Amino acid sequence: EMLRSLVGSEMCIRDRIDYYIKGAKITNWEDVYTDETEFVERDGIYSLTVDLEEGDEFMFTSMVTVGDTKSVGTEYIRYTNIAEDDTESLSCVTGKEGGNLVANTAGSYTFTYDPSTQILTVSCE
Repeated sequence: EMLRSLVGSEMCIRDRIDYYIKGAKITNWEDVYTDETEFVERDGIYSLTVDLEEGDEFMFTSMVTVGDTKSVGTEYIRYTNIAEDDTESLSCVTGKEGGNLVANTAGSYTFTYDPSTQILTVSCE
């Protein structure tokens, strides 16, 4: 029993989740797993800077890697991951029914996601 739980916890350490943007204009709603669409992880915080067109509808999807096996994750980052009182983030994007995000203006957007709190922040210029 003890050995099995230790092996299980070691396996968890090797699991990896990566996050990617997916949208109407930026990826034509395709799953595109490239450096341009992937969040960069640093100290458990994920960030992505990307240029978006005004009105582009998008969301974030995940990829799970266990050992050498990659599979599409079931975790999605949506408009509802933005804190209700985060006025800066809410000034950059609006939400659609179903939780997708929409870019309010054309420009450079930086998304920062903390999986431990499930909070997404957005800045735009």
